[in-house]
Amino acid sequence: MRNALKTMRDINPLGFVILCVARYAPRLLPNVVRAGRLIVTGTFVLCGLSQGYTADEYVSSLNASNQERYYPSKIRFAGQVSTEHRGSFYVDYLFPIWYAQDENSLIFFNPKQTIHTNSSDELNLGVGYRKIFWDKFIAGLHFFYDRKNSPADVTHEQVGWGLELLSEPIDFRFNYYDPTSGVKVVDENYSFGSTRLLVSHSYEEPLKGFDFEVGVPIEVINTRAYAGGFFYDSKIANDVEGYRIRTETDINNWLSLDLEMNSKNKQETEFVGGLRVTVPLEFGKLLDRKESINKLLDMFQVTQRSKLKERLLERVVRDIDIKTTAQTTAPVASTNTDVQEIVYVDNSNVGAEDGTRDNPWDTLAEALIDGRLASGVTIYVAKGDGTATGYTGNFVLSDGILLWGSGYNGGYNGIAVSGYPVIDGGGAGTIIRLGNNNTVMGLRIQNTGNAPGILGHNTTGADIHHNYLTQITGPGGGQPITLRQFLAGTYFNRVWDNILANCPEDDNGLIFFMTPVANVTSSGVISGNIISGTNTSGGIMLWNSDASGTSVTNVTITGNTISGLGSGITITSSGGMINTTVSGNTIRSTGGNGIYCDAVVSNSNPVVNVTLDNNTLSGNSFNGIYLYSQTFFGVGQGTVNANIYGNTVTDSSLDGVRIERTDSNIVTADFGGGSLGSAGNNSIYNNGAFDVNNTTAFNVIAENNWWGTDSPIAGQFNGLVDYTPWLMSTPN
Repeated sequence: MRNALKTMRDINPLGFVILCVARYAPRLLPNVVRAGRLIVTGTFVLCGLSQGYTADEYVSSLNASNQERYYPSKIRFAGQVSTEHRGSFYVDYLFPIWYAQDENSLIFFNPKQTIHTNSSDELNLGVGYRKIFWDKFIAGLHFFYDRKNSPADVTHEQVGWGLELLSEPIDFRFNYYDPTSGVKVVDENYSFGSTRLLVSHSYEEPLKGFDFEVGVPIEVINTRAYAGGFFYDSKIANDVEGYRIRTETDINNWLSLDLEMNSKNKQETEFVGGLRVTVPLEFGKLLDRKESINKLLDMFQVTQRSKLKERLLERVVRDIDIKTTAQTTAPVASTNTDVQEIVYVDNSNVGAEDGTRDNPWDTLAEALIDGRLASGVTIYVAKGDGTATGYTGNFVLSDGILLWGSGYNGGYNGIAVSGYPVIDGGGAGTIIRLGNNNTVMGLRIQNTGNAPGILGHNTTGADIHHNYLTQITGPGGGQPITLRQFLAGTYFNRVWDNILANCPEDDNGLIFFMTPVANVTSSGVISGNIISGTNTSGGIMLWNSDASGTSVTNVTITGNTISGLGSGITITSSGGMINTTVSGNTIRSTGGNGIYCDAVVSNSNPVVNVTLDNNTLSGNSFNGIYLYSQTFFGVGQGTVNANIYGNTVTDSSLDGVRIERTDSNIVTADFGGGSLGSAGNNSIYNNGAFDVNNTTAFNVIAENNWWGTDSPIAGQFNGLVDYTPWLMSTPN
């Protein structure tokens, strides 16, 4: 067996490693490996036959314990810099996977990884065959797969093949490259045209082509000099062609200097310089049974061979990049369905007016009666002179109109943001009344009087985002954004990434979804809004007051930040059903409750199903979370089901969590380990009265939470609260 190991070490190092495992692993896995050893050993006999041994020669070699034949490979580390302000570093590993007995031919595997300073990288995987003919020259053939992540963050792939003729007096190389990926869009740049949004595209294309070179030695300075050319074909830009001159100088046995000049298309010249470190490895020596540090160091010493045989392990020279070219098209009309025909408004215009880019209307009222106005048309409102002149009034949008202000680029790269145009209600009522399928973005909306800033009445398809709303006054009707459904039907609306500041409304919420009638399904998203002030206003409110109990409100409230108001998020049903997820919101320093969920019986059976997860509630003047089911008048039963996990509730002036009901109403609160599937992981601590105050007769399950200490005490809780087991540190 020892002779077999030694011979396999010489013939195939990978096989040697596996056979070693097959020999020693039986101590740990005897039954499995005994069978495996037979299979592996038989496989290696076949490997020996495949490498030119006859059966008799292979068996004989098992007893040739004095053979000292090793299996060489080379790993190269190189760095380069160029005059095109790009540097690169690569690791190139060439090792044989088959080596002839006479060491005159081999099959090799050649992985290579390159990292560039321009945020691109490339992987090359190649296999090749080299053979020495008549002790005069080496002929070689190789195949590669290349994959590149370009600086534009797109991926290109190609396959390639090459031929080599290497000898002492002269070298010749030829490489062919064939992309398997096509032209890719790397950028879109938008601009305003006369009546349309224009777009230009930037493309990147991997190029099919070839390169070649011829080289000769310069013995005096231990250098080889090469000259050659390249040609790459482009479908979208000019072809790339030119010549290359380069040198390789061996400074010593392990360090080489590489210099290169590339001239492209007779006008672009690049100079490249780099250093290359070559480390020869002979695994047979590393795996020798003699245990000594000298043998480990001996791995870096190479058995002397003829120069021609040594060149069998020479690096494969081919382009380290997938060659690409870029092209940007001239601006053309965008086919984007969100922005089609555009009517322009700019209150600083003092010239001719027709609603085009060069001659915009100077009032919003004129734009709203433009003859081109129809569903799908955009009204673009420029900041103009920065005042509300020409932008003051109460405006009604017909269905399908997109109202776009210059305070937001619309999500289109290349569109400049010049500041919000000021849309002012003059204190005389609702500023913007929506139809269906309207988008409102990029505006400053202010000064309504006792009315909403943006009102959707029986509206669906509203998309309200990236606006700044301020000085929207109440009480009772002055919510900055109100969406209410008074007709049976199905509705979906979105309110996201707006800023609402200093709106002195003292009733309901600054963002208000209302469903007061039967047979309504109202869905939507309220996300990413920043709501702040120093008043008694509510932040976000959902209210389903359908006494028939047939209406359902399904709204997700996520990622909002609310501070300094009278309350945070209020969810109230006095008739129908509300299903909502309240997730990832930050609510701090309000004058009331952070999150308030309430089912109010008014001759009805209201239901609130709420998931509260990963919210941060801190410093609120009442309770962090308040769950309440109550009877206002009449008969019925209110239900609140709350699945609560991953939240942080701290520094509330009253309770961290308060749970309350009246009469036969129901509150089911699962803070961890209960019937609603909560995993717990809440952090609830340092609140004024109790961390959890359960005033009902029901047991509240609150397991696996952090209570601010690794030894919570009963005084942190009131009523029936199962807080055991608890977490020993905060999960949030």
